Parts: sequence; structure tokens; C-alpha cells
Amino acid sequence: MAGCFFACAGYVFFSIILILIGKDVGKITRFLRFLTVFAMLPLGMDAFAVGYVCESVRVYTSCMEGYYLSDCGGTETDWDGRTLGEAEFVAGNYCASCPEGYDCEGGMKCPYNPNSVVEGGFVCEEAYFTCEAGYYLSDCGSNSANWSGQELTQTDVTAGNSCAICPVGYDCAGGMKCPLRVTIKCEAGQYLPANSEECKICSMGSYCPGGDLAPGDKDAGIVPCGDGTYADEEGLAACKSCEPFHGASIKSDGERDSRLNCYVPADEQVTDETGSFTYVMDCFYE
Repeated sequence: MAGCFFACAGYVFFSIILILIGKDVGKITRFLRFLTVFAMLPLGMDAFAVGYVCESVRVYTSCMEGYYLSDCGGTETDWDGRTLGEAEFVAGNYCASCPEGYDCEGGMKCPYNPNSVVEGGFVCEEAYFTCEAGYYLSDCGSNSANWSGQELTQTDVTAGNSCAICPVGYDCAGGMKCPLRVTIKCEAGQYLPANSEECKICSMGSYCPGGDLAPGDKDAGIVPCGDGTYADEEGLAACKSCEPFHGASIKSDGERDSRLNCYVPADEQVTDETGSFTYVMDCFYE
């Protein structure tokens, strides 16, 4: 519209000038008509453009991080992390939001599961080949009898394995080494409690010879006193022997607990070097 306005205004302006000066109006008029048409050409082109129907089509060739090209497909089987080629782009494609559970690096790359690795066009399940110190490869097995600190090879590693926490009583150097049984040296009169690596004083009623003990889920290095022996104090490396007492003896509950193996109930047959007898009441050997 601006072009038309200026062209027409110019035409009128020059026409008035020519009339006033009395020149050859015919020739100049024809020139002005040509100028007017020339000035209106852009306006005419715009008009044609408005009336022309052209489908607006975008072809995306790359996406931002967190999005992927719709040309990758819309199902999980299509999302293998491959990089598209330009020949795969389709008019009207778009950049779609990354699906939940997948990683989208953007560009021309399709979504992929971060728990899988794409190699040579095949989806391979992730596998651990080494572990940090304090952990061991699950490929060592769950049977502790097979753990000797041996080092695995890559052929021993299986897809979907994991790094497991080192169990109590074992040393796990990490890498590809399996757990190794360790021992704790306890002094005489000490034992190793279950699931512990710290020695503890031997309790009453038992003896603890000490030595190199292996941690585990049971107490190690502590043994109850046998028949005819007792331990009436803590920290003994060997039990005391019971001495026969030919008569009734009443003891406190504490002594009864510590000298259980020296306890003889009434009417129980007892034999010594001279013959057999029974106590008339509950008693202890002394």
C-alpha cells in the first residue's frame, strides 16, 4: 500500500508540474504511467503471495539435549541409541521429549536405556569387570567355600552381575579378586564374637584357648566346660577340675551357674575309689 501511495502521489505531482510549465505532456505522461506501474510491482507480488497456498513444512535435523528426533520411532524397540542419517529425516518430523527411563543426548541420536550399552548395533546388558576395595564381583559365587582370594578373568564375568559388599571375616581387595578368608589373633582367655573382628574376654562357664580365629556368624574360640570341670571366673584358657566332696553342700545361684558341671542332684548315683553312694541333697563337688 505504501508503494501505491507514493507512486500515485508522484504521478499527480508531476502531472500538475507539467501542466503548469506547458511541456510535452503526452510523452512525459506515458513515462509517468510506466513509473507508476513499476513502483506498484512489489505490491502486486505481495498480493499474489497472500493468495498463494504453500504448505509450511519443517524438517528437523538435530534436537537439543533432552529431546530426540521423531524419526527414531515411537516404541522402546526403536530406542537403541543409534545415530540417524540425513536420509532418514521425514518432512514434518519434530523433536520429542525424552521418554522416562531413557537418556537423550540430542543431536541426531535416538534415546537409549542408560542400563544398556549399544555396541555394533546390538543392545548388550551392562556388566561389571572390576570392583572397588571392600567389594567383590558377584561372579565369585555365593558359596564362601569357593572364596580363596582367586582372581577372575574376563571370561568369568557375566552380564547383569554386580559388586557385592565384602562379608565379615573376609578381605576384599577389589578389582577382579574374590574374597579371602582372614583370621584374627586372640590371646589365651579371649574369643571372637559372631560377626565381629574384635576379641573379647572369655565368659564364665567356658574356656578360650585363643589363637588365630576366623570371623563368622558364630562365636569362635570359646568352648563350654565339660563334665567334671568348671570355670567360675572370666578369662580362663582352661577349665578347672571338680574335686569330689562326700557330703551335702549348698551353693549360691552364682556358683551353681559357674560350676554347673560340678553339680550333683540328690539321689544320683556317684562312684569313687571306695564304692558307690548318693547324696542326700543337692550339692557340688569341691
